[in-house]
Amino acid sequence: MTWVWMSYFIGSLSANWLVGPFADMYEESQDFKYLRYILLISLPLAAQNAIPFLFNWLGETRLPAGKRGFQSEQWNGKNKPLYTVALVMGFCALLNVVANVLLGSKLRSYISKDLGYPRLSMLPMLAWSLVVGAFLIAFTFKYLPRVVAKANTYQFISRGAYISIYGLDAWFLAKDDCIPDGPKLDNKFLTTYMGTVEAIFGGLGVACFQAIMGDWCFRPCFWVTTALQSVGAVWDCVIFMRWNIAVGIPDKFSLMMGNAVIREIVGMMDFMPGVILTSKLCPKGAESTMYAILAGFANFGRAIGGNFGAIVVPMTGLEIDLRNAENCNDAPLVLLTFFGQAVFPLISIPFTWWLIPDARLTGTIIDEFGNEYPPADLNENEEEDIEAVEAKEVPEIYEAPVDTQAAPAVYDPYAQYQPAAQVYQPYQPAAYQQPAPAPTPTF
Repeated sequence: MTWVWMSYFIGSLSANWLVGPFADMYEESQDFKYLRYILLISLPLAAQNAIPFLFNWLGETRLPAGKRGFQSEQWNGKNKPLYTVALVMGFCALLNVVANVLLGSKLRSYISKDLGYPRLSMLPMLAWSLVVGAFLIAFTFKYLPRVVAKANTYQFISRGAYISIYGLDAWFLAKDDCIPDGPKLDNKFLTTYMGTVEAIFGGLGVACFQAIMGDWCFRPCFWVTTALQSVGAVWDCVIFMRWNIAVGIPDKFSLMMGNAVIREIVGMMDFMPGVILTSKLCPKGAESTMYAILAGFANFGRAIGGNFGAIVVPMTGLEIDLRNAENCNDAPLVLLTFFGQAVFPLISIPFTWWLIPDARLTGTIIDEFGNEYPPADLNENEEEDIEAVEAKEVPEIYEAPVDTQAAPAVYDPYAQYQPAAQVYQPYQPAAYQQPAPAPTPTF
């Protein structure tokens, strides 16, 4: 996992250096050709993702012609509950898109224009996200192991407790006519320079996680990083209140140290425990499905945080319009950031003792029913048993002929609780001889 994310951050450097200059050119000229240049340059870079599949670098075996299509045997196998949950989640995600595009636009228009409450226009979408999230959590507790369902619930709560605040980037870009005492930065600094530093220190965050938390338990990994992220939000409040200027710290340095360095390192240290927990809970043969389910719950949680922010931000009157300075009002920004991103996310910390398993990152997770995650490999257990038998000196005894056509062994998770089978040998005295027959009498 560490190598994967280090490679990800190295690859993101090129995107950061590409987007920033073109974004500034677009802002100055309002010419869409600069946005087209970004798409044209990124197209061949995105197309290279098809190379491993075209050349089968993953080593997959093509199914025979008669076995292609819907895999009914795999669907009806031991992972059927997992596939069912994934199918239901995909259907709910599709409904969420339809609700946002069709139902959401009409309801927002009705609430804003007909009822006269534009600040509450996102309330139906927030209610919809909460209902869908609650349904998926209940569905997961019914069909999946409790340790997996609890992990999904924690991902949902922790992401939903972080309130998204729209307009933060605009505050850093605003000119004097909108924010008189603002930083007045440009897109090149926010996207290119900040993105480069974020990529470097994001990779450093992965290394710090491996060095500092590599042998921690899951619970402190989650709640410690959550608390550190709240501290990072407090640093944003310091910048919004301009306290950094009062003590002589420039805006660029403050933003670089806060968002690009500290927050990026802490963010990756918060992200990696979830990735490791997901990898341990994945059943063999359905790893991608389990990962998609856990990531889906996190995405539904983010949708709730975004919908909640879309309601709270208009209600407080926060608005930063870079094209119309008369609509700029950043007075509520400090309180929104403090409560929405520093205080409110802390409610997920008590849930770590209930929803996150008490196990080490490098160890094995055992739930309340004695199930082991990841499950032990049958082949490794068989090899260990064979080596133990070969190493033990046993006397020579009668051996029954071995049936080479016997069915292969089947893994039984409850075999350790059953008494060992008894082997009975016929009694054969070594010095026993048949008595001689009595002599026949002669007359």
